[in-house]
Amino acid sequence: MKQFVSVLFLSVLFFQSNAQVNGPSNITFDSSMIKNEEYTLTWYMLQDTLKHEMGKVTTRILKDEDEILFITNVKMQRATSPWIDSTIVKTKDFAPIYHASQNQNRDMAMHYNKGVKGFYLDKKTKQKIELDESPTGSYFDSSSYPYLIRWLPLEEGYHKTIQIFDFNPNAKTGLLKVDIKEVSEVELSLKKGNTRAWKVYVTDEISNNQVNNYYYIDQHTRELIKHEIEVSGRKMVMEKSDF
Repeated sequence: MKQFVSVLFLSVLFFQSNAQVNGPSNITFDSSMIKNEEYTLTWYMLQDTLKHEMGKVTTRILKDEDEILFITNVKMQRATSPWIDSTIVKTKDFAPIYHASQNQNRDMAMHYNKGVKGFYLDKKTKQKIELDESPTGSYFDSSSYPYLIRWLPLEEGYHKTIQIFDFNPNAKTGLLKVDIKEVSEVELSLKKGNTRAWKVYVTDEISNNQVNNYYYIDQHTRELIKHEIEVSGRKMVMEKSDF
């Protein structure tokens, strides 16, 4: 179950195509829509018509002229300690600067500066793996792309293939692709009333494109309303309390 949740969270957070691969050097997004904010999603496992709460995911966003900091705190009901991710990107193009992640099983950190340097520490075995890679081309950090989706120029028919760097000694390390496969317009019924949203269908090579992610993003505020996840016949959803 722990490995299953880890894969989902990392996918936490896109269809192979021959389209141009996009990175910070050639992506278009609206940075003016990015605001300082903090929000919490409740994470549920869906079983028939039942919803079983698994935990809560709180995200804090801090933006200045040069950098954007994302801090995500995941508190699973059966975990002894939270999972905390910190990611820093450049405000102008979302280029990666830093990523760190700590949970009860491992710690890791990466610095981006003319390459990628970092480490992965397995807390159980005490094994430490050093990272020193020099990937070519333009790419995002794998933890940042789910945030980026909110501020892309979404419309029906929009699709993009973007390039990310992911560090996972137990799976793949290096450049991978993320596919925004489909964007459609939907109407959601919230406690505060109905709202129009973009439903964004995404897969990525972190999960070998085996995890289907559906992000529901408010058309006007670009607020993330909910995130649906489908993998191996299982369904989960992360949603705000006003849904």
